[in-house]
Amino acid sequence: MTEREKQAVNYLRAATAELIREQIAFAEIACPDYRASQRAEHLIRAWREAGLSPKRDKAGNVVALRRGAAPRTCPTLILVAHMDSVFYNVKDIRVRRRGRILYAPGISDNAAGVANLILLARALSRFAVRTAGDILFVGSVGEEGEGGLKGMRHFFRANRFANALFISIDGGSPGGITRKALASWSPKIVVRGPGGHSYSNFGRPNPVHVLARFIAKVTTLSADRDRNVAYNANVISGGTAVNVIPDEARVTLNMRSSDVRVLARLKKSALRFLGEAREEELAWATSDKSLEVTYTALARPGGETPEDHPLVRAMTAAVKAEGITPRFPVISTDANMPMSLGIPAINVSAGGTAGNVHSTKEWHDTTGRTKDLAALARAVFALVG
Repeated sequence: MTEREKQAVNYLRAATAELIREQIAFAEIACPDYRASQRAEHLIRAWREAGLSPKRDKAGNVVALRRGAAPRTCPTLILVAHMDSVFYNVKDIRVRRRGRILYAPGISDNAAGVANLILLARALSRFAVRTAGDILFVGSVGEEGEGGLKGMRHFFRANRFANALFISIDGGSPGGITRKALASWSPKIVVRGPGGHSYSNFGRPNPVHVLARFIAKVTTLSADRDRNVAYNANVISGGTAVNVIPDEARVTLNMRSSDVRVLARLKKSALRFLGEAREEELAWATSDKSLEVTYTALARPGGETPEDHPLVRAMTAAVKAEGITPRFPVISTDANMPMSLGIPAINVSAGGTAGNVHSTKEWHDTTGRTKDLAALARAVFALVG
C-alpha cells in the first residue's frame, strides 16, 4: 500500500465513534417502500460531502463514480450497500444503545453496510487517495423482501462493463465473505373454486383442501444441506367463516438453493405437486367440479465466484491482515445479480455481530466493527489501487 492508503486504513480502523454515528443516523430514517427516498437523500448529501457527485438512476439507486488515474488498465470496482429495509410500516425509528450494542429495526441490515461506504468515501477524500481503477459507489434499492433485486436488475441492464468487480456490503458477522449466492424461487399460488355452504354444499372442491394436499407433498422433498436447500410455505390465507366452503385460498412458497440446477428441480417438483393436488381434490369432489389454479413467482438468481479468483483472494487476505478469521457463508444479497451474469462478485460483512435480523428487535454488537471496514479498504487498494 502507498502511504496515503495506509493512512486511510488506519483512520478507518480508529473511526468507531464516527462509524456508529453514521449508522445510527441512517437507521433512524424511515423506509416506507423499496425506493427508500429519504434515505437516498441522506446518502447523496453524505457522499457529496466526501467529494463525490452522486445521482439517482431510474430505479432509485444512488450512484457515484470516483474516477481512477488509469481506468483502462484496471477493472471498475463496484461497491454496493442496499438502502432499503423490510420495515415499511415502521415510521418512528429510534436507536437504543447499551454499551457497544445498538437496538433498532434495520440497524445492522443494512444501516451498517451504508455507513461503511460513507466512511470509505470519506477516507479516500480525506487522504487524497488516488486509485488506478474507477470505483462506483452504489446505494441500491429493492434488495429486501419482494423488491426482487430491482435496483441491481436495473443497474446491470443500464450499464455495461468490459471489466468489472463487484463487492456488496451486507450482514453483521466478522470476516464474512460470500462467494456463492443463495438463489430462490417464491411463487404466490391462488386456488379458486365454486364455494358454498359447508353442509348443504359439501362435496364441492375446496381450495383450502388443495393447498393442504400441496403443502403436504412439498414437505416430502429432501433438504440437501450441502447444496443449501430449504423450502417453506410461509404465508397462507383463505376462507370467510366456519360454515362456508372457501371460494379462494392462497399460499406463498419459498424455495432456496445455492445450486441453480437443484433449484430448477425443486421448482419442477412443486409445480407437479400443485397439479396433483388439484386433480386429487377434483377426484374427491362429488359436485361442481371446477378449480382454477394460478401463480406468480419472484425469483432471485444464483451464481458463484471461484474461491481462487483474485477478488476472493484479495478480500480473504485483507480480512486476515486485520486479524479476523474469514468465513464463507452462503446467503442472498445484491451480489446474486452480478454472479448470475458471470461478473466476479462477493458480499462482505459490515463487521460486528448481529441478531434478530428482520425483526423489530434487531440488534448489532459493534465490537471490532471497524476491522471489517479496514479490511474492505485494504481489498479496494489491492484490486484497483
